[in-house]
Amino acid sequence: MNEQQYEQLLQIETAKPQQGFPSSAEYHRYEPTPYEALDLLRDAYPLESTDTIVDFGSGKGRLPFYLAYTFRVRAIGIEMDGGFHEEALQNWMSYTKKHRNREVFNWNKDSRRNSRFHRMRIDSTSLIRSP
Repeated sequence: MNEQQYEQLLQIETAKPQQGFPSSAEYHRYEPTPYEALDLLRDAYPLESTDTIVDFGSGKGRLPFYLAYTFRVRAIGIEMDGGFHEEALQNWMSYTKKHRNREVFNWNKDSRRNSRFHRMRIDSTSLIRSP
């Protein structure tokens, strides 16, 4: 499948180019991993549904959604950029609308009180924004 077909299948938008650049020294330009590379990863390292994957610098969530869909693993995305985190949350809402029968999902809206992270979660995908 090509990039567009994967985006349509997962109901996410992760391919748009980055606009502007924060001045943070820790910041790296947003470049989503090509789906072709994710397919190679999938074939080389099959995962079990009991596995958990953490993606630091998850951007808009391409890898967590891909892995959650492909292997039904728990995939956690951690992103420090608030704009990308918001886009990942929009992708989460779009993904769960299409795939609600694949997973049980649950929005944890009290997480701001309970930790220093902002979190949205379904059983197989968590999107976290570190402060």
